Amino acid sequence: MQKQQHQNKKQKMTYFFEKLFGFITQNILKTSVGTVRDHIFFKKIEFIVA
Repeated sequence: MQKQQHQNKKQKMTYFFEKLFGFITQNILKTSVGTVRDHIFFKKIEFIVA
């Protein structure tokens, strides 16, 4: 019984870390893609204005 409880705890932790990791990587990807897109966008505006 004790072993089963420990197993469940371990699975919950793994699940939690997977969710957290997924969330962080998604946000980093979104942010970097957004940043690159903004840079290109502003470069175009600067080019048009200049």
